[in-house]
Amino acid sequence: MSDIDEQGIILADALYTATLNMISDDDSFEQLCQKLFVFSPFEALGVADYEIRHGNFLAHLFNPYAPHGFGEVVLVAFLKQLLGGNVAPTKLAHIVINGIGPVLIRREWHNIDILIQLNDPKLKLVIVVELKVHAKESSTQLKKYTDFIEGRDEFVGYDKLYVFMTPDGAAASHDGWRDFNMTAGFIGALKQLTQNNKGNETARAMLADYVRIMEQKFMTEKELDDLAEVLWAKYPDVLNFLADNRPDLISKVFDHLYEAESETLHTRLQKLGFEFSGDWDHETNSRLIYTFSNWDAAEGMLTSSDKRLEDSKRLLWLELVKNSKGIRAVFVIGPGDQESRRNILQALIESEADTGSQKSISKMTKEYSTLGSVWLLKNTSEENSSENLDKLASAAMSKLENFLSGQLPKIDDALTKLI
Repeated sequence: MSDIDEQGIILADALYTATLNMISDDDSFEQLCQKLFVFSPFEALGVADYEIRHGNFLAHLFNPYAPHGFGEVVLVAFLKQLLGGNVAPTKLAHIVINGIGPVLIRREWHNIDILIQLNDPKLKLVIVVELKVHAKESSTQLKKYTDFIEGRDEFVGYDKLYVFMTPDGAAASHDGWRDFNMTAGFIGALKQLTQNNKGNETARAMLADYVRIMEQKFMTEKELDDLAEVLWAKYPDVLNFLADNRPDLISKVFDHLYEAESETLHTRLQKLGFEFSGDWDHETNSRLIYTFSNWDAAEGMLTSSDKRLEDSKRLLWLELVKNSKGIRAVFVIGPGDQESRRNILQALIESEADTGSQKSISKMTKEYSTLGSVWLLKNTSEENSSENLDKLASAAMSKLENFLSGQLPKIDDALTKLI
């Protein structure tokens, strides 16, 4: 046996022994497992990632007449976060001193996620809540709700507050809507309620689990970070080995899409009347770029300054992007002649193509402007199984084909006008 082979065996034995020590004897590893692997009714029922379930649960908690035993304290906790500061301090003071008074909670009323109607004569406030946990805001959705509420006779004399509620405080696209970050204080207030013996026992347990899910999915817990730091200090070789050899289902599905492109995607595009060329982003190997020759005649299209497109010079392209969150398909207007970029975006807006957050040319970014997009695969625990590779890859390709079927004709219509 050579010295190199012998050294390899020694290193493997040492790594194996260290791994066993970490798993079986280390208190920090045990604490981390206890915190991460806790039974959750929300996850067991498969509802933790569905917005409609979050909306149902929150609307039920907000209703002081529901049999959860919390009374109005959950709604008051929400209103303290919402109305504090300079939003409605007088109304908040009245609520804290006198209570909420008569209230009506509506769920999915005319497609509005949650509507809170405070009917106390000293309050007279209607709160419209649009909840987004993972999904994106639909085009004109918020304006439609605003116009609907403002036109209702039953709300004459009421103040109106429009709330765009997300786990990260994402900005609403429509003026007059207030961004509300669920995890910036509201989840902490709910956690406090579970520790104060509010509500009946079952409802309190469910609320505690909801808080834990929100913290785990959307917040960074310092205690978990501290445990991870201790383990990395003790077992750097073990954890580096595990990190380097982690099964990467996202990459496997991404590779499948790339390998299948000539057979499946190309055939689909030909049926739609489109030709494309594809290439890697060679700097990261995490991005497939597709450009379309059908649109070359559009004025200003061939003015791109992106070095990856120095052959075609096309300003508009489709990307398949792979990252830790999953795989996403997105149309992009790249860097190049600014007037041409603006003309292309304006044409897309007028043809009602999905332009994502680029709602007007006045807000257009100077270089890379991302337009409509769709998740082809999200990195959720439910999908992290190599057994489902073929199924996931097929589903991702179907989502891509459906996305292109909806978007390409609209883009084609827009760019035809620029010829």
